[in-house]
Amino acid sequence: MLPIGNTPVVTIDDIWCKCEHLNPTGSIKDRVAYEMMMDTRPGDIVIEATSGNTGVSVAWMAACRQAHAKIYCPAQTSLMKQKLMIAYGAEIIDYERNADNEIMPLTTIKDCIDCATRDKTGTYLNQFSNLTNYWAQVKMAQEVRTICPDAIVTGIGTGGTLAGLYTIFPNATFYTWDADYSIEGTSDGVELPLKPPKCNLYVIRLSLPSIEEVQKYLATKYGYLVGLSSAANFYAASMIKYKHKKILTIFPDTGYRYLL
Repeated sequence: MLPIGNTPVVTIDDIWCKCEHLNPTGSIKDRVAYEMMMDTRPGDIVIEATSGNTGVSVAWMAACRQAHAKIYCPAQTSLMKQKLMIAYGAEIIDYERNADNEIMPLTTIKDCIDCATRDKTGTYLNQFSNLTNYWAQVKMAQEVRTICPDAIVTGIGTGGTLAGLYTIFPNATFYTWDADYSIEGTSDGVELPLKPPKCNLYVIRLSLPSIEEVQKYLATKYGYLVGLSSAANFYAASMIKYKHKKILTIFPDTGYRYLL
């Protein structure tokens, strides 16, 4: 199995960026899948609900453990993510049947969670409340402990990354962002028990066209082809540079996953 973690930190336009897109499958979720599946044995069935990134990581880890992954994901999940999950041997489920046995597409992550919770054929990992998700992100945050940022910008998917960073840097000022268009990987109103209740979050409003421009800027000027959530993190961080001496943000996944 390829090594997970210890990803580099780079400074781009005076912003410190943790390059989690350089994990084995191109996502910070590799850490989460590894921690959640440490006890998985050959032949086991693992179940997860995800908009895609965790699904790819779980599928990869299941292949490494010689297990079988059943992934419930919204039907609109990017084609590349679906292809990656299938390539690692996962079974993708993007629909359910109603009381009349009619096929109904899964459209939200909440739909997927409901289906995964009802599926008793294997072990439901449940990234949204699994404490190993939190501990995986504490380990990530420890890797940048010496940077000592006074401000941190991160998107919120399960709340695990925020919780991990807040544990290591409780005195930093925390920012997140809200886009005018739903970006894959955001929780879309799902309850987030891992989100630290004492962390005071400032929200920065962003537009999708601006995020896409920043994504292009990072790729064409610096060679970092990252996903939209990474670009949003960087864009939000650039908007508060004048307020802080040292800002840390995360590149949670690669942009290759969104090319199809």
